[in-house]
Amino acid sequence: MSGSTVASVALGEGPGAARLSLTLQTTAQGPSFWSDGGLECNLLGSYEPYLAAPNFTAISPLDVEVRPWVAWYTSADGWRWLGTVGANASQWYRWTATQSGIEQWKTPAGAVNRWTWSPISVRPGNATYAIGVFEIVYGTTRYTWGYSPSNLAGSGLTTYCGYP
Repeated sequence: MSGSTVASVALGEGPGAARLSLTLQTTAQGPSFWSDGGLECNLLGSYEPYLAAPNFTAISPLDVEVRPWVAWYTSADGWRWLGTVGANASQWYRWTATQSGIEQWKTPAGAVNRWTWSPISVRPGNATYAIGVFEIVYGTTRYTWGYSPSNLAGSGLTTYCGYP
């Protein structure tokens, strides 16, 4: 469903507050995951996932800023977030999307050697479920986030990795 509405926001309090008018717009989107990259569940061994960034392409070169996360769930602790700099903290990475993919990942031979985050270790015996998540800013105007598909080492794609 697509549509728009007018909204207003007040910045500050009292008589000196600034009031701004905004137009909020929604647009229909496709699935909220990418077709490549994601959380590889057990490729490096049991309980050792790694996160691979999706490859981004653009008709004209475009800055893409990406902040990766791994979210995990246990019934004892609920949802937790792990970023590249620790619990609840991740850093932004700036790459350049081109027609053939991220410029910084290209090898001299032209192959793509994408960004990965490893090692990640999961403690056995906690019934842990994990999912890869990416926050992305395309250029300077479009912010989005979504979960990435997980690969169960040859058994097909799923949305999460499960560790008994």
